[in-house]
Amino acid sequence: MICGMERGVFNIIRGGFGSRHLILWAIFLLPFTLSAQRVNNIAVGTNLVGWAHLITINGEISYPVSREYTAHLRVKFNPWTFNKGSAKQLQSRHLAVAAGVRRWLWYANAGWFYGAGLQYTLFNQGGISSRTTREGWAMGANMQIGYALLLTKHLNLEFGAGFYGAFAKYRIYSCQRCGKIVGNAAHWSLVPNNILLQFVYII
Repeated sequence: MICGMERGVFNIIRGGFGSRHLILWAIFLLPFTLSAQRVNNIAVGTNLVGWAHLITINGEISYPVSREYTAHLRVKFNPWTFNKGSAKQLQSRHLAVAAGVRRWLWYANAGWFYGAGLQYTLFNQGGISSRTTREGWAMGANMQIGYALLLTKHLNLEFGAGFYGAFAKYRIYSCQRCGKIVGNAAHWSLVPNNILLQFVYII
């Protein structure tokens, strides 16, 4: 018999999402799909801070909707488990999708910016500060401020930071792998988010 921890978040990904997940993801992606024909100067980027957090694969795509506004779609994915099967097992497995808008004080993809958006996350985290493991989902809004340094005509280096206010619902397990369920939780939280040291290539 496979326990809940073994099925986990990533069996949901392999086996397909339920109707609730499909609807939420459709809401995230629809504005980008409808506007695809209007895209000029698409920018793609990846955040070095994300890679430093247990090798989280991440990418962002954006396009300008006016001189001062850009729309963004960001995906983060971490499937890794370290020291698997041992008492020191460590994981921060997650899949996060965020969509938002930035306003640039100078013009798109140059100088200071601030922005906001929505984010939905599936996660399985354990062994980081204790053996207790949390598995569930979170959804909320984020705000961010930052600066884009122009390195070349096509390459930027972005710095930034922000906060994420979200409602999370998850199970709590006693250890990282097939642990005993010790509780359930559902609450709101406000945490740092979108810490950026990001290279962006403007196509």
